[in-house]
Amino acid sequence: MVLVATLGLARWSFERGFLDYVNALEQTRLTLISQNVGRLYTEHNRQWSEIDKETLQVSLSVLPRPGGEASQGPDDFRRPPRGSRPRPLGDFPPPESFERQGRPPGGPDGLRRPRGGGPAYPPTALYDLQGERIVGNIISSASTDTIDFPVLVDDKVVAILKSAPVRQVGTSIETDFSRQQWMTSLFIGVASLLLAALVAFGLTRLLVSPVHKMIQGVNRLSKGDYSQPLTSDYNDEFGLLGEDINYLSKTLEKNRSARSRWLADISHELRTPLAILTGEIEALKDGIRPFGPEQLVSLDQETKRLRYLVNDLYELSLSDIGGLRYEFAPLDLTQSIKQTIKTHQLAAEEKQITVTFSESESVFISADEKRISQLLGNLIRNSLAYTHTEGRVELSLKVNGYQAILEVHDTPPGVELEDCNLLFEPLYRKDESRASRSSGAGLGLSICRNIVEAHRGTINAKPSLLGGVMMTIELPLLKEKRKL
Repeated sequence: MVLVATLGLARWSFERGFLDYVNALEQTRLTLISQNVGRLYTEHNRQWSEIDKETLQVSLSVLPRPGGEASQGPDDFRRPPRGSRPRPLGDFPPPESFERQGRPPGGPDGLRRPRGGGPAYPPTALYDLQGERIVGNIISSASTDTIDFPVLVDDKVVAILKSAPVRQVGTSIETDFSRQQWMTSLFIGVASLLLAALVAFGLTRLLVSPVHKMIQGVNRLSKGDYSQPLTSDYNDEFGLLGEDINYLSKTLEKNRSARSRWLADISHELRTPLAILTGEIEALKDGIRPFGPEQLVSLDQETKRLRYLVNDLYELSLSDIGGLRYEFAPLDLTQSIKQTIKTHQLAAEEKQITVTFSESESVFISADEKRISQLLGNLIRNSLAYTHTEGRVELSLKVNGYQAILEVHDTPPGVELEDCNLLFEPLYRKDESRASRSSGAGLGLSICRNIVEAHRGTINAKPSLLGGVMMTIELPLLKEKRKL
């Protein structure tokens, strides 16, 4: 469409420009005719009646000399040979013959053409100052669509030359030239179209090739094959898309392995207390062990372990799907920490672990009080569970800009730096035998991460200077309590 529009505009521009060029040549022709007619007027005592009509007609009929022909007179125009009977150039019939036949001179387009098929010129006439035609074609003096050119003698207008401008291509030479230009434009258009098609074909193959690779990669992902990453050498949007697909593949593979590990870990966590319960009950049924308070305490411990596991799994699933309800309100985080420490003071004393909190001014956040208490409880219970007897757990709270920063340090045992981020994975423990703890399912830190993210905060772990693990929680301050 663009090519057709361009060729159409080029064709229209050519025709307009060509006609303007022809009319500009007509202006040049009238200038030379004016000089010739003025000279004849001067040579004949400045009387139009004394000049032979045919001589004037020949003066109106001159055409510019073709290229390469020697000049036969001034003004670079062809003149009839000396001694020959003056007739219009190209053996034109005199205009009086047309008048006698009752039709105007010239062809259907108004151009005068020689009998021999030579070049044509627009109809031209010479009028005196009173508007009377002296010689030439009949051109209405009232017409505004004419070219009027004065004949000057001693800087005075003695007559008016009138000529009709060319409005369309009419001669055989002009028609042939126009046809040649049209064929050239058509050839250029077809060649451009073929070139554009070749370039488009090559570009299409170049652009579609990486798309096909992406489609194949996505098809493998949809079938569960995450082992073949996309290889892309592109540095453009296709390269970025390939990297995203590879990242998606790794994420899906990680989730699939996590799901498999979850099933194995949950089954293991459930099998241990169930095996103990089954063994205790079978021993009681067979009379191997007498039924008494000790057996009831053992059964109660295993039942509580199962209940804790089921509750943790339920809360984790709710937090993962966003099912936990949050009611945000202004909360004094300092008081919440103190209250949580009091709640777990007895458990700390049983393991002879000292829990301390660096006193600070009140720090207010927008949070759900119940979930923050659950977050703090999980953090303290996790430290108490993994800290050796006679250890320490230290908590500190500070404000940095728009953030409230809570740090929880504990003493050995510690965790390697590369394993710190794995602590937030469900059911993760450093020791695969799960023999370091007698209770709990390893879901507390996963729930903590979900609670912190729901409060638009962050949580991370790294080795502590006390030899254990340092948990760092950042939560946004209440807007009206922020400090720059």
